[in-house]
Amino acid sequence: MRFRSVTHQVTNLTASIFLGAAILLGGASHPDVVAHLILQLMGLGLIAIAVFRTDLRPLNRSQWILVSLGFAFGTWTVLQLLPIPDTLWSSLPGRSVIKDGANLLGVATSGFAVSVIPERTLLALLGIAPPLAAFIWVCRFGWTRAIGRLQWAIPIFGAASVALGLAQVFAGPDSPLYFYRHTSPELPVGVFSNANHQATLCLMCLPFVFALAARVRRDFQSGDRDYAKALAIGVLGFANLLGVLAAGSVAGYAISVPVLVLSLLLFASVGGTKGNVAGVGGLIGVVAASALLVGFSPMLDNLGSTSFEKTALSRYGIWDRSGDVAADHIWVGSGLGTFRRVYALYEDPENVTPKYVNHAHNDYLQVGIESGLPGLVLLVATALFWLISSARIWTMQPSSETRLKQAATISFLVLLLHSVVDYPGRTPAIAALAAICLAIMVTPQKSPARRMRSKSNQPTNEKRIAL
Repeated sequence: MRFRSVTHQVTNLTASIFLGAAILLGGASHPDVVAHLILQLMGLGLIAIAVFRTDLRPLNRSQWILVSLGFAFGTWTVLQLLPIPDTLWSSLPGRSVIKDGANLLGVATSGFAVSVIPERTLLALLGIAPPLAAFIWVCRFGWTRAIGRLQWAIPIFGAASVALGLAQVFAGPDSPLYFYRHTSPELPVGVFSNANHQATLCLMCLPFVFALAARVRRDFQSGDRDYAKALAIGVLGFANLLGVLAAGSVAGYAISVPVLVLSLLLFASVGGTKGNVAGVGGLIGVVAASALLVGFSPMLDNLGSTSFEKTALSRYGIWDRSGDVAADHIWVGSGLGTFRRVYALYEDPENVTPKYVNHAHNDYLQVGIESGLPGLVLLVATALFWLISSARIWTMQPSSETRLKQAATISFLVLLLHSVVDYPGRTPAIAALAAICLAIMVTPQKSPARRMRSKSNQPTNEKRIAL
């Protein structure tokens, strides 16, 4: 009996543990052989358990739609790996340069695949496993056995990454606390290699802080536990907001505006006007305190600095050249994970430097290059599904579960917006969190009867004080 109880508790924490592992090991977009392989193996194991457990809730229609979209993307990526006839391959746009090089080397192009670098595409295909595992696990184990723990785990992981980032800055540019060799050594990147992705994580965590605050506000009875929860939520909110400001991401600063506005609307669905005014005032105070702390810190310089010049390595320059690459590869793509090598074929040899462009800094553009029109169609379908689901969620009857779903819609919006100027979804950490957000959106809420039982079992304020 005791073993069964321990197993039950571990199962309930599995989603949070896996998300923590994804954040800890998956902070870089480049597929590190060891860390990413560990996450992929963990993901495949969780998928197997979630699929073959017969005692779990079956997937509903909305969940199946998202699984089908993911399966379709994976299937298209597999098709990019299959050999095709030389006449068909040679007719594909953008293959003439590769064919000329192959002829110079005396290499036959018969049996080549759509992907110009199949091994890279295979690695990228395996990278789908962690977010898919997070999504399926949460959907199958449902609200009580997965999501209930995640609502606290998500902002805690964000705050932990912020604490690590501040420790990195205070320890200096040569600090061993930096996880990756290619990173920003003067910025608090936390578990990531890119400070912009640290801002993405913190922004995705903030709506869940507001959902927790709304729940505490609804149930507040002036007990010791209530004050402890309120203090913990305040610390988590301050830490994640501090992480956004300290990361120095211009996109992060811009996206924080709609995130905070929507999160305040979520919070305002509980209680009266007085509490809403207090909430807005408290948020303004936290933002001001965070901004002052970051702005006057001698350790954080050049925050929010960016270049608007159109150089070869600026975003404008990369987007301009990526547009040429996309025009050649839009129909079938160059193969998932091949952007860096394909982009290099379009660079001016006279302007080549030791620095290289690893991503398009616009994930929609990069999907068009790597996965072509089929990938773009699936991406647009996912965005439309999020939009329709979000509209439905925001018109639901207010409840703790509904507010958590609303937080998930805001969190996923962060990814959609930041992907316009960056590539956060290509890190396993952000991809897993985004998958969990989608899972929260489409997982059925607790039944009214179960909520009533939960409330009836909740200890009263007097009992909590006595404890």
